[in-house]
Amino acid sequence: MNRQTILALVLFGVAFFIVRLAMTTPAQFVLGHVANNVPNLKVQGVQGTLWNGKATNVSVVLDGNTTDLGETQWVLSALPLLWGSASLQLSAHREKQSIDVNAVLGLGGSLTLENSDIALPADMLRQWAPVPVELGGMLSARINELEVNEQAVDALDGTLTWQDAEVNMTGVPVVLGSYVAEVSAGEDGRYQANVFDLGGAALGIKGTAAYTPESKDYEVDVVLELASSLDSTLKSMIQQLGKADSKGRIQFKQQGKI
Repeated sequence: MNRQTILALVLFGVAFFIVRLAMTTPAQFVLGHVANNVPNLKVQGVQGTLWNGKATNVSVVLDGNTTDLGETQWVLSALPLLWGSASLQLSAHREKQSIDVNAVLGLGGSLTLENSDIALPADMLRQWAPVPVELGGMLSARINELEVNEQAVDALDGTLTWQDAEVNMTGVPVVLGSYVAEVSAGEDGRYQANVFDLGGAALGIKGTAAYTPESKDYEVDVVLELASSLDSTLKSMIQQLGKADSKGRIQFKQQGKI
């Protein structure tokens, strides 16, 4: 047996030992070490291994606000590691919120999501709203495909839904309706959205919006339909966007830079 063959067998043995060790190492040991070095992450009640395990709760701190993901399960596939990526199936559920994602993580920092679903109460987003406002209803995202590489979106195809939307800026909830945005990314790097309501909305909407990150240009072209049941204060604010026709519809077009 020549030296090259012996070296290859030794390297194979070492690689097998490392993979076997990783597959059998308790997830509590690995994630405990990660949590100690990542203060924005807290993992509780860990069971299983790094490759297939679960936790009773995972907490993430963003901008000083703590979000509990709830019971979390994961399956990490080892085979894609051979060509420099990691395949992860992650499921987290807590009360009305749920996360079910299929992700591929590249060693260069790329992220790909396919056939993934996220649902959460809309009011969870109020901490990032530019003005104080309470939000009602459920938000859900169906991600057919999303590719992010070096903070740039290379591919995007999915649907955002706001079911039973409500806003509250004055202490009185205002019922709006249910809405859908079909989002995609063109080959020119432009993000596009086809927006429409699901019928019977107090504030009807139908149209398109687009944004180009490289130039920071945006375009909005929508028709707003104001039902008689719409809150009078909100109706007055929207009517400042343009004159309504006999059916209470307002054509709103705008473009510029962000």
